[in-house]
Amino acid sequence: MTQSSPTHPGLDAKIPTVAEWKAMVAKFQRPSISRAAWQMLNSIIPYWGVWALMAYSLRGPYWAVCGADLYYFPRLRARILF
Repeated sequence: MTQSSPTHPGLDAKIPTVAEWKAMVAKFQRPSISRAAWQMLNSIIPYWGVWALMAYSLRGPYWAVCGADLYYFPRLRARILF
């Protein structure tokens, strides 16, 4: 009886050479101002929006602010980091 090792997808894939790797990543070596601006706006505007909503909600009961914070913070953090 022989034991087979678990199969992993992509394990048999060819490892690229240095020249092939450089060719694959060449288009990502140049910065893109428009892409960077979009990513900044896509992250900062929701962040400011949540801060503004939290500041505005301080007029209400404190438990509502804490509940909104617990709801929004993980989503906002994940959006900014990833």
